[in-house]
Amino acid sequence: MHQQRIAVSDRMRCDTLRAGIDCVNERGNLERRAVRIHDRRHTLNESTRALEELGRRTPGIVTLLAAQFNDDWELDHADVEAAYADVFDGLTADARNDWAEQAKVLQKELSDDHAVQEYLRYVGTGPSPGRNLGLSPKRWLDTFVERLERT
Repeated sequence: MHQQRIAVSDRMRCDTLRAGIDCVNERGNLERRAVRIHDRRHTLNESTRALEELGRRTPGIVTLLAAQFNDDWELDHADVEAAYADVFDGLTADARNDWAEQAKVLQKELSDDHAVQEYLRYVGTGPSPGRNLGLSPKRWLDTFVERLERT
């Protein structure tokens, strides 16, 4: 799968990134960060455990939503499609298939708007399907899968 490498200015920023992102620390050394989706100091309820498991099954999507679409994503991209293009355009067919398979896992597991919204809230993504795309959360997921399946 396509990996992202993000330069970070301080250790705190690197620690807040999620899902196996290659980070360059303050000394210029490459560090591999494991999935850090949720603060485990709190007892996780069943719903959160299910989301955590889903996050483990879809690490590329978590990375995309948490890092590429962070809170200030609009400073780097004109719109959601420009951010998608930055990540997906130019991928090999195999890499695109990897992304699509993960998105299809979400499509299968997240059956309605509420479930998709909970997943988006869980990974901490910046954009909102309704606000940024004018779509319901479930429709956003369906169009996301369609976007990945296009050649």
